[in-house]
Amino acid sequence: MCQIFVFLLKLCVFTIVVNAENSPNDIGEEGKCQIPINLKGYVIRLHPKNTTLSVGDWVSEYDTIHVTCVNKQESDSLLCENGTFIPEFPRCSFCEKRLLNGLSTRYSKIFINGTPFDVNEFPWKIPAGAEIDVYCDIGYKRFGNSPMQQRMQCLSNGTFNAVREPCIQNCGKLSTDRIYFNRDEIPRRNNKIPWHVAIFRKQKFGPNTYICGGSIVSPSIIISAAQCFWDNLQNRQHPISYFQFVAGKQDKEFSLSREDYEQIREASAIEISYQYSSSNSQKIADIAVVKLKSPLDYTQHISAICMATRTNSALDYVPTGHKGFVPGYSQEYKHVEQVSSTSIDLHQCRQRQELANLEPDKFCLTTDDDAGGHLCSGESGSGFAWKRKGHPYQLLGVISSSQSHTDACSSQDSLVPAANVLYMKDDLFWKLNKTLSEDQALF
Repeated sequence: MCQIFVFLLKLCVFTIVVNAENSPNDIGEEGKCQIPINLKGYVIRLHPKNTTLSVGDWVSEYDTIHVTCVNKQESDSLLCENGTFIPEFPRCSFCEKRLLNGLSTRYSKIFINGTPFDVNEFPWKIPAGAEIDVYCDIGYKRFGNSPMQQRMQCLSNGTFNAVREPCIQNCGKLSTDRIYFNRDEIPRRNNKIPWHVAIFRKQKFGPNTYICGGSIVSPSIIISAAQCFWDNLQNRQHPISYFQFVAGKQDKEFSLSREDYEQIREASAIEISYQYSSSNSQKIADIAVVKLKSPLDYTQHISAICMATRTNSALDYVPTGHKGFVPGYSQEYKHVEQVSSTSIDLHQCRQRQELANLEPDKFCLTTDDDAGGHLCSGESGSGFAWKRKGHPYQLLGVISSSQSHTDACSSQDSLVPAANVLYMKDDLFWKLNKTLSEDQALF
């Protein structure tokens, strides 16, 4: 019995010795201080070598570090004693960088004590005292006579001295005509109609097929024709996953190795009025509102067209004589061009035998052959753009029915029906306004 007791006693002593040999005291950790791993915006140097330290580094007991907030000139000295820095780390105040972010604004420089720094040097937070000039991004403008730039400053309490002012869309502006070179160094003209979107139907085999056009009215919203997304055989809407939308597109050919200025998007929703009917050739309520999964980035090639203001009065009626254009693709060169068009009112449209039963939410367009081309098949969904003198272009209508044959184009005396966007059915109009409000909240 005594022998067993002695053996257990020796085993216990051996275990204590082994544990002691592996204790932190013997590996030199006792008394050390660790720089907190959650620190941001600090510059930390070890005295006296002035070696820069990183978060998570260990400092030996009785060593001194110099800590500087990036927004201050002076540093604080901290002593490591018994595993704790004395005094505590200084409090550096910062403003959340996300409060400066919005679709409609941009900024590139941050000024600290008058010295400019690139914004990328501050990934998450803006140091107190820093000043930032916020501008409207491409495709946006200030409302009224507001200054073009807004100067904001991060205060010592971690808040900005003002709330970022979002800009509004600078819509309905054509792009400047210029020559550029594509990936193959072939000279091309740029897309002068920045709100035009090419809509493609996905294919299991082979390239996606161009089916319709559309118009950007907000970074996440496209207006097109309901028929573009409708399965006539099943009399129901196609799944939204069938389609892709390409902004800045110059031609009808789909390519994943797209030009730098093109942007491809998927839809999160495609809204069509419950009153839409595809049972006859003159489709009623032939308008669709497409909500994109992610907003478009406005550039020199991509921006919105203005939406005409709905008044619910006789002013919403599109009369004869409004001269504008529709984006169309040249049959010879296959690139997008302005097809000069003139509106024909509903009553005059119905004088044509083939349009005698034209739905009341329509008007017609006639094209001028000498002024730039024809409306061809596949132009359904493209927008009729019109402007008053001194005003930007507005979206008045959506091509509702183009030629039925693949290579057919409207002749000079033919009439092409268009859905009046101001006669959009109330259920769809409500959804459009809802999505517009959601987009504007991101500005």
